Amino acid sequence: MQTRFVIPSRKRPFDCLFAESLIPEATIVVHESEFKEYKEVLSTDKNLYTHKLDNIARIRQWILDEFKEECIVFVDDDLKFAQCHVGEKVRKITDENAIKQIIMNAAQIAKDLDISLFGFTRRPAPMHFKPFDPFEFCKSLVAGTWGIIGRKYRFDSNLTTREDIDISMQSLLEDRIMFIDTRFYFQHGNLVTRGEGGNQGVRTHKSEIKDMNIIANKWGKLVDLQKKKKKTTGCTIHVNRRQYNG
Repeated sequence: MQTRFVIPSRKRPFDCLFAESLIPEATIVVHESEFKEYKEVLSTDKNLYTHKLDNIARIRQWILDEFKEECIVFVDDDLKFAQCHVGEKVRKITDENAIKQIIMNAAQIAKDLDISLFGFTRRPAPMHFKPFDPFEFCKSLVAGTWGIIGRKYRFDSNLTTREDIDISMQSLLEDRIMFIDTRFYFQHGNLVTRGEGGNQGVRTHKSEIKDMNIIANKWGKLVDLQKKKKKTTGCTIHVNRRQYNG
């Protein structure tokens, strides 16, 4: 299966440099106004592509339209390491070959199941890992490091954030399941809600309300957006499904 790893990045060249060290073959996608800055920081510019877009949903869709590989793996630019929850002790993984193999194993399982989306647990605490039930199919969302096979779904360009929620719900509606491997957690630090870059500077209170309304209107009671902290919103999905009848 032809696969391309893509790191969409914004105003985080040095964080992106570290993420690139974990996935050296990754294609890095930035706004054209930041090309020079990234070129000066990254080890090479041969895999550096530019766009003219203004939000992450449109950027992700541009990536799906621009690149022709069957599988696209999205990696957030603040990736720090992978974490394995199997065994007596949590193991930190920084070896590039091991990280690639973890991702490709999940991609192959999704391919064999004939579904579009795959990802990993969003819970960093190992206490949440259930060794007797290591995979989730409808309880979690794709985020951070995840992949999409084929072009069955499109990102909602009206969303400034929460495009991962919407694409996950599309998958649950049509494919009925996603493949989430809870044995592994990909640590992306705290830049999602702190610091600069990424969606910071793009996300505003007005856009937050707009995005929440879009999600609420599209998915109703199946998605519960809850205010967790001052600047973040938690999401719970209510799709109870244990078996796949493909």
